[in-house]
Order: sequence, then C-alpha cells, then structure tokens
Amino acid sequence: MSQIETSEPFVIEPVDEMPFVQRLFAMAFSRSVRQATVVLFDQGFCSIATFLTGVLVARACGDNKGEYGLYVLGFTLLITLQIVQRCLVSVPFTVHSPHLKARDHATYFGSTLIHHLVISGVAAMVFVIAAAVVSGTGRTDGFARVLFALAVASVFVLLRDYTRYVLLAQLRVWASLLMGLAANFATVGMLLLAYRGGWLNAPVAYLILGGCSGLPAIIVLLSRRKHLSVVKNALFGHLKKNWRFGKWTLAATGASTIGIRAIPWLVLLWCGSSSVAVFGALMAVAGIIRPAILGVAAYMTPKLAHHVKSRGPASAIKAGMKVIRTMAVLAGVYVVFMWALGNQMVGALYTVRYQGHLTTLGIIAIGTALGAISTILKSLIRAIGKPEIEFWSSGCASIVCVLISISLIPRFGIVGAAIGVTGWNLTFTVVTGLRIAWMTHKSVTSCGIQMEA
Repeated sequence: MSQIETSEPFVIEPVDEMPFVQRLFAMAFSRSVRQATVVLFDQGFCSIATFLTGVLVARACGDNKGEYGLYVLGFTLLITLQIVQRCLVSVPFTVHSPHLKARDHATYFGSTLIHHLVISGVAAMVFVIAAAVVSGTGRTDGFARVLFALAVASVFVLLRDYTRYVLLAQLRVWASLLMGLAANFATVGMLLLAYRGGWLNAPVAYLILGGCSGLPAIIVLLSRRKHLSVVKNALFGHLKKNWRFGKWTLAATGASTIGIRAIPWLVLLWCGSSSVAVFGALMAVAGIIRPAILGVAAYMTPKLAHHVKSRGPASAIKAGMKVIRTMAVLAGVYVVFMWALGNQMVGALYTVRYQGHLTTLGIIAIGTALGAISTILKSLIRAIGKPEIEFWSSGCASIVCVLISISLIPRFGIVGAAIGVTGWNLTFTVVTGLRIAWMTHKSVTSCGIQMEA
C-alpha cells in the first residue's frame, strides 16, 4: 500500500503571537480567500444560468412534462461528456501544469488543446450517429432533435469548460470570471428572448447554450495563443502522461455513470418521461447549493496541487480536511432549509405541476449535502496524485446505488430514485474518507519509526 511522504518529516513552526481577531481579519482578506471568492462567484453565475435554463424550458413546455424530461436526459449526457473531458484533459492539466516552466508549459498547453479538440469531434459524431439511429426507429417524442442539438452544442460547451480549467490552473481567476459572465449573461438573455417569443424548447435551449459558451472561450484562447505551442512529437507523450493520471478518474466516471448518472434513465424505464421531469426539477431545486460546492472544488483542486508542490501531500490533506469540516456545517444548515421551504421553492420556480414531493426533495437534499463533502474529497485525492481512490470509491458507491435503485424505483418511483442518489453519495464519502484516514495513519506511523531510528 502506498504511503504519503511528507516533504519535511519533522518541522517545528514558530508560535503565532498575533491576536485572534487580527488573525481572523488577516485570513479573511488574504489572497487565497479573495481568489476563492472570485471562483465562487464564477461558479455561482454558471450554475444560476444552468438552473434558469432548466426552469425556463420547464415553463415553456407547460403541461408537456415529457419535453422537459428529454431536456433532463440530454443534460445527463452533456454532463457525463464534460466529466470525461475533465478526466482525460482538464484535471491532469490542472495537476501537472504548476510543475512546468515556460517552454514545457506552452508545449503541454498545446498538446492538451489538441486532445480536447479530438474528444469534442468524436463526441459530436457520436451524437449525430445516435440521433440518426433514434430518428430511424420512428420515435416521435423529439429525442432525435435533442441529440442533433447536442452534437452542435457539446463542441462549444466543452471548449468553454476546457478554457476555464486552463485559466484556473494558472490561478487566473478574474479572467475565468469575466469569460463566465460574458457567456452566462448572453445565455440567459437569449433564453429569455426565446421564452417570451414562444419558440423555446429543449433543442433550442441547447443550441443557445452552445453558441453563447463558444464565443467567449474562443476569444480567451486566441488571447493566450502566444503561450501555447503545438509540438507533434510531444502529443503522444503528453497523452500517455494524462492517461496515467486520468485513467483512474475516467474509470471512476464510468462507475458513476453506471450508478448515479443512470438513475434518470432508470426512472424513464419504470416511470416514464413525466416522472423524469419531476425528478429533474427536484434535483435542480435541491441543487441550489451546487454553485458553492463546485466553486470551492474548482478552486481547491489547483490550490491543493500548488500546496502539494510547496509543502507536501500531508499538509495538503490537512488543509483539505479543514475545508471539508466547514462544508459539513454549511451542508447541515442547507438540509434544514430545504425540508422547511423546498416545496414552496418548487412551486414558485416550476409551477404547482411539480409540487407535492417533499419527502423526495428532502432525501435528495441529504444526498446533495453528502455530495458537498464527496466533491471536496475528489479535489483532494486528485491533487495528491491518488485518482485510483476515486475509482474504487465510485465503484463501491455505484454498486450500492444500483442495488437500491432497481429495488426501490419500480415500487416507490422517484422516492426510490432519491434514496439511490443519497446512497451513492454516502457510500462514496465513507469509503474515500476511510481510505484517506488510513493513508494518513500509515504516513504518521512511518514518520514515527524513522524518527525513532
């Protein structure tokens, strides 16, 4: 079993004599906190735009919940594709790039851009083929149109996602925020125009999302073209480097897809697209905390990677655990809030057609709170170079999730689906937490033996 080697086995740090209040203010206005706040705003605006897109599509569909259900299913495909790209390109770049200088960094940047373009092209072709197959089966529910729209939109959504990770890897948080603001305001503006004009539906929403995401990302990449260099001989070497790191995260994504990301499709199988629409609306309302979760995670992965470089993995684990404890407290407050006011929020946002599922919403809220902890754990294990932990934890979580889902969804519908979501997040959090605790214990034990010797 691998052990964590600290960069300095035994360090005596000077006692900080600064008064508590002064230390608190110093921490609140530190550069790290300012950067984290900017990333939170960036992720917040992105999540708000995604949330409003779903709300507007649901309202535009009216009584036709099936149309919104198709949007939810399409969104699961888009999210899965984003995660695949992050595993193979973006996250490895975030972890490896801080260790590279000048020319090597530019070459690695250029290689990852080519890798991203290949993934985007393959994804677009797969969507086109899938749309043609669905259309050929004679289905009349419009799913083929959704897949065709995703073939176009996915290219530009992935480009924006890749560009954001490049900027955050360099801790260029303000540039990431400006790019996000441009894309999000354009997206929401176009969606409102389509909604008021009466021509908004699931395919149109995806096309608007893609178009508004692509232009700001292209402008940012063009402005950074002097800092990248494409070297043909380095493409394969960098691909192998990313694969060595990303294969475990990609395998974890596969495990997650079999588990938690398959739940809407299992609901479709046993309950129909209208139930998928209700489940998607409840997931969206329960996800109001997601901007904070994803914002912290987007900042913590590169920050912890820099922490590993400067102070070692053990110090990074300690820093990550502090963030997790804070997130746990906030998540508890969030769960109480959702049980108290969640049903009213569903009615206000999605109309009364989607109300009356407080138990399901509350269970999903518990799962989302656990997801806050698991997301930070993912950032931590990626930063310390242990992505295989994510795979094994996701595998265990998916087994639990599938067993729960196939047992409960046929009998209890979306309530069973909500329990499946919570089961996945609980299992992942427990397994990953125990694995990190074991690694830390082994590291401390090894350090103690070395000191005694």
